[in-house]
Amino acid sequence: MIKPFWKLGTKGRIFGKSATTHHSVISAIDLGEVIKLPNTLDEQRKTSEKFLASRRNPFPFVLGCIDGTHVQISQPLRDEVSFHNRKGTYSIIIQAIADSEMKFTEVFIGCPGRCYDAAVWQNSPFKRSIANRVIVIPNNYHPLGDGAYPLEMNLMVPYRNNGFLTTQQSKFNAVLSSTRVFVEQAFGILKKKFRILKFIEVQRPQLPKIIIKLFHNIIIMNEGTDSEIDEDLQDDNENNNTQEAIHQSGQRT
Repeated sequence: MIKPFWKLGTKGRIFGKSATTHHSVISAIDLGEVIKLPNTLDEQRKTSEKFLASRRNPFPFVLGCIDGTHVQISQPLRDEVSFHNRKGTYSIIIQAIADSEMKFTEVFIGCPGRCYDAAVWQNSPFKRSIANRVIVIPNNYHPLGDGAYPLEMNLMVPYRNNGFLTTQQSKFNAVLSSTRVFVEQAFGILKKKFRILKFIEVQRPQLPKIIIKLFHNIIIMNEGTDSEIDEDLQDDNENNNTQEAIHQSGQRT
């Protein structure tokens, strides 16, 4: 994880510190403590309890909230069509799971911008770990996704809005959405703190992973959070709405 950082050659310019300082700081970081999924039953229970305590009307048995966001990149030299997103720019996708403190517990980076959230999910290491039972999640626990994600045994999403939702289904969706917003807020904080994520040179694909895995959670733990959401996050929400509409139309019978 540390080795690719030195290949970027932009440490001082990005963070305003010398290479020696960065090496000392990064070497002292235990990534297993900075970004970590709740793997044991006790950790999963405690994570769920924190979500329950975070809202007046919380969604139960939540292990995290999942979503994706785009990071704009320069035009790739190869396979540029795959990275061309609906906004007409080139991007890679960050898929992350956030906890109730807006810290990331799982990050998957690098899918091309043309992909939908459902496809990113299907190819993510977290999904594979569940399928291979590397990570065991009790049947009543789940991360929360939006309508762009598929409903699965270990992934809870809202009811498809076909215009005929019952009052109970609408309430279910509202409670799920109010809890899932933690991941949107986490992305907002990330992009506000690290403006370099506005645009990444394609030659530096490891940079978002380094920023998220090494620095975002540390900042949250030391500085707390604020309520501001980055304007790019609003674009991501619009993109999610588009994906949800496509996903729903494909499921209609």
